[in-house]
Amino acid sequence: MRDNTTMETGSNFRAPLVSGIFYPEDADTLVQLVQDLLDRVSSEEDQQTSPPPGHQLRVLLVPHASYPHIGSYLARAFLHVSMTMPIERVVLVSTVHRDFEKRVWLPDFDAFRCPLADFPVDRQSIRSLTDSASSDNSSSDGEPFQINNIPFAEEHSQEILLPMLARTLPNAVILPLLLGQNSRELIQHTAHALKQLQLTEDPHTLFIISSNLSSFTDSVNAQKQAQSFLSELEQESPNFLASRQITACGRGGLQLVQELFHGDLTYLNLEVGRSGVIQPEQREVWYGSFAGYIPIKTHTTREEL
Repeated sequence: MRDNTTMETGSNFRAPLVSGIFYPEDADTLVQLVQDLLDRVSSEEDQQTSPPPGHQLRVLLVPHASYPHIGSYLARAFLHVSMTMPIERVVLVSTVHRDFEKRVWLPDFDAFRCPLADFPVDRQSIRSLTDSASSDNSSSDGEPFQINNIPFAEEHSQEILLPMLARTLPNAVILPLLLGQNSRELIQHTAHALKQLQLTEDPHTLFIISSNLSSFTDSVNAQKQAQSFLSELEQESPNFLASRQITACGRGGLQLVQELFHGDLTYLNLEVGRSGVIQPEQREVWYGSFAGYIPIKTHTTREEL
């Protein structure tokens, strides 16, 4: 655990990219905005979005856009963090928005910075992932895990989560993963590597998937894409890579946690909506926030022995 203070000068930071654009750059203004969002959704919380008995929170699915568009979606999801056991590690998963490659990008930064906090990177897990890739000869395309700061420096989908993390999980370390493709082979290889780290067995590790429900397109197609996404999410064993109608950028991350938790996930639908037509493109995108719970495992005396 750590306190929420700025790290020492000389550390290698991932600097904010969309601060002052997607969310306020001024720390006081940002703190007030985030707290107001959390307070508002807390007062609106009802039984339908309460954690299911006998389950623990392991996954959040949240959108990425500016806070005026998605602030309430983020707040509804992160409100569930306050209802669960202490979280010490957050695995951030999203897909790059350009320069697609059959790689999983890992950062070489010491920390990710936002106006409210610096979040240390889980360097030990990154070393374990790259070491396991080096010793795994099962991939015909070489090592899928690559350390490279450039994709992270150009990508906003994880940064916009940090202000909410600063208010709800200020002591967490982060393990950021950028999927270069939403291919089945890459997802399966990544799931295998994460299982080797036993992250799914650690109730103090939370997976956050950054994804919208549709691509940025005309209203009719955006709604169809979102409906296909939501329909798949309701399935007992969803497959987000099978349908061409599911075009959400983060569908690979959702398939990844599906592989990790073997269908044990139960998703609570916290909020779904549309951006409205954005000028001058005359297009829109659909957003949604969800909390993924799994049953709490109980151990018999024989299993403990």
